[in-house]
Amino acid sequence: MKKRILSSLVLLLIFLVLGCGRKGPILPPLVKSPYPAKNISIKQVGEEILLEWTNPSSYMDGDPLPMSTRIEIWHYIMDKETYDEEGGPGKKDFSKKASLLGSVDLYDIPSTPQGTVPSGRYSYTWMRKGTSRNVFIIGLRVNDSRRKMSDYTLKTFAPMILSLPPEDLEVILSKETIKLEWKAPQKNIDASSPPRFAGYHIYRSQAGQDKKRITAVVLKESEFIDKEFQFGKDYTYQIRTVLSAEIDQYESGDSEPVIARPRDVYPPDPPTGLVVIAGSRLVALSWTANSEDDLSEYKIWRKTGEEDYILLTQLKKKENSYSDMDVEQGSRYTYSLSAVDSEGNESRKSRQVLVVIRSNTQ
Repeated sequence: MKKRILSSLVLLLIFLVLGCGRKGPILPPLVKSPYPAKNISIKQVGEEILLEWTNPSSYMDGDPLPMSTRIEIWHYIMDKETYDEEGGPGKKDFSKKASLLGSVDLYDIPSTPQGTVPSGRYSYTWMRKGTSRNVFIIGLRVNDSRRKMSDYTLKTFAPMILSLPPEDLEVILSKETIKLEWKAPQKNIDASSPPRFAGYHIYRSQAGQDKKRITAVVLKESEFIDKEFQFGKDYTYQIRTVLSAEIDQYESGDSEPVIARPRDVYPPDPPTGLVVIAGSRLVALSWTANSEDDLSEYKIWRKTGEEDYILLTQLKKKENSYSDMDVEQGSRYTYSLSAVDSEGNESRKSRQVLVVIRSNTQ
């Protein structure tokens, strides 16, 4: 009985100690809302407005967003003069005035696992929505399809009248370069002239890849030399005009694509420095090694008297000497070399060297 009373007293004491702490303030319940989209970038390409942004991957409490989550694209159009005087709307006013352009799936690939979210993209034709006298306020909102939505992420953009794309793009192939040439556009996208642009950017793509800009600075001339390519691969080129060398947000639409198919049809240079020394029983040949990276082999050619050349032998690229033991005293031989690359392209023959095999009695 005493043990039961003692145990009850111990439990009561523990309860009193734990329960006598100071009470804190009552916290509001945590609202479960998605993180907003971030890092919105806006670019005008011809008549298209291109949006890109960083998608969120979770709610603010850390839980992953469901597969049904979508990114809504809203916009509100203002007159430029009004915008300059009054500024753009806040998030509350924007939600009342903006209209929905469209939406995209957060997980735009069905097999994308939760927590691994690709960047978002969206495009639309601005000339169907407003004019170059307008300012566009773009807002992105994350909607989990369960009535949980993020705040708007806002971005302002002013579309411009740009030139039409460059014309008559051509490629000229050589051993070391792909040269592009084109003509400047004559009008703008609204049919006005003169065309508005400061230069050009070059875009290149390969099969199964998105095109990438390969010019670091704006080109002033209507030609470009590309040295970064490989034989056996196809490259698609397109050109855009650029409104300003200082502002990267405004480019024309793409020119008509042109495909370059560089192939190694270029033979090595003929070998040089051929030296031929004749003895009574052999002829020794040596030459300067070729420097081509794709060199494969050398061919040794010989003709007797006025006959045609015959192939004596083929040597690996690391060799640059040879001894011809199959000679007859009193005969006249002419030697020459050719070089062959890994694609089978063969050079012209080197300079000819004539020797006479003298007898031991001479």
